[in-house]
Amino acid sequence: TALLVAVTAVVAIVAYTWVDNDWSAEQAGREVDRAASELASNTTDAVEDAGDRADRFLRETSAEIRRDAAQGMGEAGERVSPESES
Repeated sequence: TALLVAVTAVVAIVAYTWVDNDWSAEQAGREVDRAASELASNTTDAVEDAGDRADRFLRETSAEIRRDAAQGMGEAGERVSPESES
């Protein structure tokens, strides 16, 4: 949705500038290409950042689950004693 709004805004700005400044189709096309390249670059950066955050989250969550499981096993082992020690 945000991408659609951004593209619509770029097209509207270019159309206004084209008419207002008597741009040629070539000039307007260059501006659209520039804006599209910038948008693609920003989108790529955002996707990479999201991937990095997801990877970090999964690693931290996995480590926490392992720590909790180890702690639980240790506590269970302390509570259960062999019958021969009773």
